[in-house]
Amino acid sequence: MFFILLLGDYVRTTGDDGQVERYWPQVRAILDRYEGFGGTSGLPSKPFNDRDWADNVFRSGLVAYDLGLWIGALRAAAELGRNLDPTFAKQAAQRVHQSLPKIAALWTGRWFADYTPPNGEPEAHLALDSLTLLRFDAVSPEHGDQVLQAVRSNLESRRNSLQRWGDWGMMCAFPPFSRRKELRAKSAFAFRYHNGADWPWLDAVYAQERLRRGLGGWHYPLMRWWEVSLAEGWAAPVEYYSPPFAHGSLMQGWSSLPACVVLDHAETVLAGDFDL
Repeated sequence: MFFILLLGDYVRTTGDDGQVERYWPQVRAILDRYEGFGGTSGLPSKPFNDRDWADNVFRSGLVAYDLGLWIGALRAAAELGRNLDPTFAKQAAQRVHQSLPKIAALWTGRWFADYTPPNGEPEAHLALDSLTLLRFDAVSPEHGDQVLQAVRSNLESRRNSLQRWGDWGMMCAFPPFSRRKELRAKSAFAFRYHNGADWPWLDAVYAQERLRRGLGGWHYPLMRWWEVSLAEGWAAPVEYYSPPFAHGSLMQGWSSLPACVVLDHAETVLAGDFDL
């Protein structure tokens, strides 16, 4: 799915659609493969494994993060194939239309569940990576605004008094995962790794959604992790960190995403008119 999203971004940015015909068979193959994961809901259902970015968590079934990417890939394919393969492009657009009401069923009343196993209760905590649903317009504007408010209240550590380390950045999930059997290694510990640490690339996704919607509050997720890094003497972009545990690797390329968001919204950021 990332490949399709990359191809869509490339064409949209450069206007060069010469690569679309070259890679169109791969685009179709990728989407056909995910169609093969369709569960009873008709949405791609993730097998019980740890094969996504949260590689210490056995997420399965309907995973909000993956569904956001799925909708983004379908939207990109519908645009890329409009002239080259209009029948398939139309089918991709129809799949978006069919999928959105089913994704809305994952709503918990405050945010979207992290994931819902095929035969089990949802992991209903708030996960920052579920913002892919917002990033690719897979949810209604009203639900999107509610999710962003929930993130502000619960995942910004400065506003969450239920964690005891004060103002140290964003949490990637809160409360911690509820089922120990679906965790392994570092993520088995609350506030560590995928279980609540600060991941700068996810901070950037949150900041971008606030900027994209004309909301204040983007400065904290863009800058707090860097302020903490400088205070700790980490002179290169950190992979992840949290107060009770050692930080992750340094010199992480994906932790440059906050800088990319700044460049995408340079006029707003440089104006300095932000709500802390």
